[in-house]
Amino acid sequence: MVNVSCLIIVGFVTGLCLAKTKFIHMNGVNMIADTLSNYSTTDRWDCFKQCATVEACVGVQMLARIKTCRLITMIRNAYEAIECSYYIKEVATVVIADRWLNKLEQYLQNSVYTTQGACPYGFDTLPGICVLLVTKETCNEYATFLEATYDDLIGCYIPILRENGTTLYSYEY
Repeated sequence: MVNVSCLIIVGFVTGLCLAKTKFIHMNGVNMIADTLSNYSTTDRWDCFKQCATVEACVGVQMLARIKTCRLITMIRNAYEAIECSYYIKEVATVVIADRWLNKLEQYLQNSVYTTQGACPYGFDTLPGICVLLVTKETCNEYATFLEATYDDLIGCYIPILRENGTTLYSYEY
């Protein structure tokens, strides 16, 4: 039995809590993200439990009609759509100097930087940049505010959030 402790309705999202991990229902939003794994279930609470136990999991796509829970990582983009199958983990708000975001972009940025490091989960750190070996097409899927750029020699890169020991961001709880 799952112990649910809250239900929060805020604008276009609904928050659902599972133990210490909260999930936000991204109602009216479609996402471009990598799949960690698929899990066979029609119960979203089982789906949430699976994601809550995997560090790299930032959210789920609950596809009840085909009895599948898709655990997702590295959300590259999110946009408004007639869609109601996505839930993301509620994490600290990442505030980056001189970056002004709408509510949906803020949720995306929070998910990308959920590890609270200078680079997103899975990216390698090089001087001044975070690098990920993906195709040019995949790199171009990242939301524009993340400033992803593709280079034939190093792959996809985004600016690092910490330079010379100076933190360029903060987290709000």
